[in-house]
Amino acid sequence: PHTMYKLLTDSQVCSKLTKTKCEIGRGVGTDINILDGAVTGKNIELITDVKIVQQLQFTMEGWPVGHNSTVTLEISRVAGGTTLVHTQEN
Repeated sequence: PHTMYKLLTDSQVCSKLTKTKCEIGRGVGTDINILDGAVTGKNIELITDVKIVQQLQFTMEGWPVGHNSTVTLEISRVAGGTTLVHTQEN
């Protein structure tokens, strides 16, 4: 769980893996700007190694301008690894 949580909340780790510019705030209410600005938003809830809730806006073609989506990522340890459950609303 820690490795997955770090990938999703650490700017340097995210940038290295995606080979894009990623700026991820470390606390609730902080800004997110990842994948060279293709995704922006805010951290809504952070429970270390367990849960990440973010309000995101995608800047790619076809995504409505000003439309936000709430993404919830729940991370848990399972036999032999880690499980990530992704829920997206709106």
